[in-house]
Amino acid sequence: AGSGFITLPVARQIGSSGSVLAIDISEVMLEQLKTKALAENLKNIDFLKTDNPMLPDISLESWDLIVSLGGFHHVEQQIEICRSFHRLLKPGGYAIIMDFEDGTPVQRHFDSTVHRYTQTGHEGMFLSYSRAENLCRFSGFDKFSIERIEVPWYFNDVNEMGEYFRIMHSLSISSQKVRDFTLDLFQPQILTDGSLN
Repeated sequence: AGSGFITLPVARQIGSSGSVLAIDISEVMLEQLKTKALAENLKNIDFLKTDNPMLPDISLESWDLIVSLGGFHHVEQQIEICRSFHRLLKPGGYAIIMDFEDGTPVQRHFDSTVHRYTQTGHEGMFLSYSRAENLCRFSGFDKFSIERIEVPWYFNDVNEMGEYFRIMHSLSISSQKVRDFTLDLFQPQILTDGSLN
C-alpha cells in the first residue's frame, strides 16, 4: 500500500459500499497511510503489516480486486504472492499488478542510481513480458492480460527533472548529479523551450 497513492483514491471511490485492506511490509508506510486516512475521515480502510507472501490472515475468495502499484519488483517470492492473490480473489475478481519493466531506463535507474545513492539501497526483480506470463500461469490464473503502457514524463527543464528524481527516491547526491545520470539513462527529448519530454 505504501503511503496511499492508490489506497486513498480507491477508498474514496467505494465509500461505505465496500472496504479496502492496505497491506505493506513497512510499519512506517502504514502509519503514514493511517494518518492520511484519518485526516480524510476514511473509515473503510483496514491495515495489515506482513512480510508473509502467503497472506494467511486474509479470508480466501474474499476480494473483488487486488492492486499493486510500483512495488512488485521488491517481492522476492513473486510466485507465492501471485498464488495468494489467486486464492484471495472471489470468482471473477481481478488482480492488477503495475510495475516497471525489466530492461527499461527506469529499471536501470533503480538498479544503478537509486541502489547506489539511497540509505537502504534498492534491490528488485523487475518483470519481463515472459516472466509476467509465467507468473500468471504458475499461479493458477487461466485468464490474464499483460500490457505495456508507456507513461510520459514532462519537465520544465533538466534541473527540475534532477530535483524530481532526487526527492522522489530520497537520493543522497545533488540534483545536478541526478540530472546528469538521468539524462544519460533516459535520453529525453529536449524541446526548443528547454522543457523535456
